[in-house]
Amino acid sequence: YVHLPDMAIARGVEPRNAAFLISSAGMCSTIGRVLAGLLCDQRKLHPMTITCVATAVAAAQAFLLSSCTEYWMFLLLTSGFGLATGFWVACETPLIIRTLSFEHLTRAFGLLTAGGGLAALTGAPLAGFAMDLSKTDKGMAVV
Repeated sequence: YVHLPDMAIARGVEPRNAAFLISSAGMCSTIGRVLAGLLCDQRKLHPMTITCVATAVAAAQAFLLSSCTEYWMFLLLTSGFGLATGFWVACETPLIIRTLSFEHLTRAFGLLTAGGGLAALTGAPLAGFAMDLSKTDKGMAVV
């Protein structure tokens, strides 16, 4: 998310609209979390299935982001990315419980959170480094 507004502004999106992209991803993430919670509670889909689909959709949208040229494209992809990551995040706890059991939830969730923290800590600098190496904003989507 850190480099997204700059990338959108470089492609001709107004700064006010570029800032809203982060908000749209956050709002759609909230919707995704609620929907994923409902799906996991119904037990009609395994949380692993939801997580795999959400991860694939989020990854595809991240790669497509480098081809955006207009505001509506950015808005569509960032909203979809937020929705997919919302699904993915909300399925973490049900996935751990269904695959490892409730007994291992605390340790497994701790390890998962530590890994996520490490990824969050290194993601933005790696995206900036990719932008510096490629001399364009297209390298950011790969990270």
